[in-house]
Amino acid sequence: MEDLFYITNDNLRAMIVRDIGEMKLCLKHELPKSAIILAGSIIEAILVDYFLAFPPATGQTQSEILKADLNELLTIASDRQVKLISDTTRDISTVLRKYRNLIHPGLEHRKQLTIDMNKANVSVNLVEIIIREIGEAYSQKLGYTAKQAMKKIEVDGYAPTIFEHLIDTMSSPERIKLYKDIPIHQPDSSMWKEERYLQKFHEFLKLHKLLRKSMTNEVRKNAVIKLYEQVTQNSKSEVLPLLCFYDEDLDLLEPEQRKAVVDYLIYLLEKANSSEIQTLTRENVFTTTGKYYKDSQYIDRLSFAMANASCDIDNDVDAEIWSTAFDQILSNIAIRDAEIIRKFLSSYQNDNVKIMASILEDILKEKFPF
Repeated sequence: MEDLFYITNDNLRAMIVRDIGEMKLCLKHELPKSAIILAGSIIEAILVDYFLAFPPATGQTQSEILKADLNELLTIASDRQVKLISDTTRDISTVLRKYRNLIHPGLEHRKQLTIDMNKANVSVNLVEIIIREIGEAYSQKLGYTAKQAMKKIEVDGYAPTIFEHLIDTMSSPERIKLYKDIPIHQPDSSMWKEERYLQKFHEFLKLHKLLRKSMTNEVRKNAVIKLYEQVTQNSKSEVLPLLCFYDEDLDLLEPEQRKAVVDYLIYLLEKANSSEIQTLTRENVFTTTGKYYKDSQYIDRLSFAMANASCDIDNDVDAEIWSTAFDQILSNIAIRDAEIIRKFLSSYQNDNVKIMASILEDILKEKFPF
């Protein structure tokens, strides 16, 4: 019953799934009134979400849809111009059209409403029927789907050439779904060592950046929270891909959430390997996030992290990878902070850091001619 793929709002979907669970429990324990009220509430929420995504041909505005009760929503859904639900479903829905009256004991008494398990069972079955019928109607309106787009990229190396076309042929709900789905379906960063996985990762990343242009701040904010959750709950290999997807949206996090992510980025400078850093720099992650290092609290830590990372570099290839990362970071800091970093690095005596220190000296001198 809970196949609610077409509900684009995560909070609304969670509420509906919760209410479906409670409705089933009420039916199991023979609590007909509660089951009927929950069934009415679930159907009302699903219809509102659908009509906000696809305004009905009967002409109701978004404001009117939000104010409509279940009786009005079912009338719209069964209208010949809309035909969202079948005639049979329309007829069965009579049992629920006035479900709100059950909330008020006075109305229930005056109207002599009958409440029994037969009506409860019909109401619960009606929820399942409407979920299925709306899903079918939704599928007909989708155009190109998020699932099809994911599959296209996985099997076709030329898919990036038509990304903008794919986006244009998708409905708004499907674009949102794809925007949310792409990051969570990526393998962790341990797979970046294999070129074929890394190539697909960059293709998905390109599509995600294009989709971002049409996303509202609310959608982007709900998505970037996933990065914060990964930072606080999961391993480095699971965090790194999301950093590439959401590096431009850290401003949408709450201050404490953003601080946790920035702290983690500094930690990465000490712990990530060269291939991981190379991928992050290729996507300019340190350029977009470097602005958060302007806070003086980070400069000492940044200096130490840069020096510590440099200690482990013993070849020119790795030195070039890390210098690119540091170059991106330094492009966002103030001259006085660059001077602090330069003095710190200059004071380091470890032999392994000399190559990197020399490169960083050149970067700093180019950016900040002291």
